[in-house]
Amino acid sequence: MAPTLPPTFATRLVLPSLLSSLDLPAMAHQASAIVPVAILLGKNVDSDDYIKIVLEPVIKLFASPDRGTRMALLEVLPEFAPKLDKKLVSDKIWPHLVRFSSKQ
Repeated sequence: MAPTLPPTFATRLVLPSLLSSLDLPAMAHQASAIVPVAILLGKNVDSDDYIKIVLEPVIKLFASPDRGTRMALLEVLPEFAPKLDKKLVSDKIWPHLVRFSSKQ
């Protein structure tokens, strides 16, 4: 099914709202449904804006204490991994994955 939302509306309003909703504790259990949709909408974001609109909120979600959120992020990682640099992964993603994997 092709997205039916206008690209600007989807990337400037819907996508940021979806990603910010995952910061709410009550929405953590919805991450497995929301994260893939957010990454799909992120494909329409210009490469100049991708870091600010998509990567920053997604990277912040790796710090979530909710295992489902982190698993949802890892499942769609191949979609945004090419846009990550090594420093970003080693400084902002990897420490959270190691910390939580050692507790589980």
